[in-house]
Amino acid sequence: MKRISRKFLTLCGLFSILSQPAQAWNSQSHQSINAAALDVLEIEHFATSKINFVDHAAEVFRFASPGRLFRHYQVPLPEDLKRQRDVNMWFRATIEYRNQGFGGLKYGNMHLVFDDIVELAKRQSDPNAKMLLTLYASAMIAVAYQPTHTVSFFDHRTFSQGDRNGELYCLSKVRNETAGNCNLTLSGFWNSMTFPGLKADADEEKMAIQDIITDTADLAPHIYATRHGHRPVENYFRINYALGEAQQKKAAQQVSHYLRYIFESTL
Repeated sequence: MKRISRKFLTLCGLFSILSQPAQAWNSQSHQSINAAALDVLEIEHFATSKINFVDHAAEVFRFASPGRLFRHYQVPLPEDLKRQRDVNMWFRATIEYRNQGFGGLKYGNMHLVFDDIVELAKRQSDPNAKMLLTLYASAMIAVAYQPTHTVSFFDHRTFSQGDRNGELYCLSKVRNETAGNCNLTLSGFWNSMTFPGLKADADEEKMAIQDIITDTADLAPHIYATRHGHRPVENYFRINYALGEAQQKKAAQQVSHYLRYIFESTL
């Protein structure tokens, strides 16, 4: 059996910041994205697995390692993943953004692990292992379409170390620079977006994960088109809600593309 590269294993082990992976969007949004992807394929669920692709869409964010996730569902862990202790950086691909433009990748390795996870999922004969790995892949796609998880704002004053993917960037009036005095953060605003009845964007062609990340990062001027610590005008919220819905539609179509690839022999 083809094994994941040593480079992949080494890079995954280098990063460990949080005990749980950072979740972009919310659980309902991840479910809506996966449901819309299945609609494209004209199926309701994968009958061969006890793990539901829609209901369990955000389960991968509950567990710090693949081992914990697979044990929870009593599914044998693929040999390729037994050395993985932390998947937090699987869900991060953060590009530096400043008022002057973009910098380089600051942290995260989603762009390095995604293809390996997709190929590993495709090779699985155990339907439950295949589904859990597919949930990792679909979650990474959804995260890659969420702007606050692909960029972090830097400046020379307030955010010299970055705004932690919008966690410190405040969309309400604050009396000082601490996030504890903020009623609505940029990341909180984007993570709260949910669009009932979501439909996939049929015009979205299959893309490499790196291209998704950079395309999403290009939305930075829109999401940071308001001052930190001041409530934005209503038009800011309308524009960004529209962007959020468009991003989730694109994510759903992209998930459907990769589902076709992973399950092509059974669809």
